[in-house]
Amino acid sequence: MKGSLLNVLDSEISVKTEEESILIKFSNIEKGKLDLEDQLEKKNE
Repeated sequence: MKGSLLNVLDSEISVKTEEESILIKFSNIEKGKLDLEDQLEKKNE
């Protein structure tokens, strides 16, 4: 999975992948990472 980081704000991060942009909101960075992994796994199923 390739992606490029578009934007990092205090409470959200946006990542551009080959198909689309994903916006991740997080209260802390570890949760954000887990949410991203979750979203990517769901897409790849």
